[in-house]
Amino acid sequence: MAFKNEQDKVNYQKKYYQDNKARLREQQKQYYYKNKRHIQYVNWRWQITKRFGITEEDYNNLLNNQKSKCAICGRREFAKRGIVIKRLAVDHCHKTGQIRGLLCSKCNGTLGWYEQCKEKIENYLKNNLSF
Repeated sequence: MAFKNEQDKVNYQKKYYQDNKARLREQQKQYYYKNKRHIQYVNWRWQITKRFGITEEDYNNLLNNQKSKCAICGRREFAKRGIVIKRLAVDHCHKTGQIRGLLCSKCNGTLGWYEQCKEKIENYLKNNLSF
């Protein structure tokens, strides 16, 4: 279909989407479920490249160096159902961007929380001696 200008094309696309919203959403949902693993893999690969500047090969080298285990607790990362092994999170310094290692989601979340509250925790421990 030929359009007189770009705005006519945009208006046509908006109208088409509004007129076919339910059908298009259903198609998107079916496509996602049919290709879920591939979509998740592509998204993960894009994230580690853009956020951390590393390739899949770099990630796999870190993973092999850590024997596929969390750098803090030494456990493997498992999904809630315990069947699919999840990827370990890339731990990095938020100030420098330097990658420190790969962590399970529990250690990654705990470390992030600790880094935000470090001074308060240290002050508490210093000022509140045990009985």
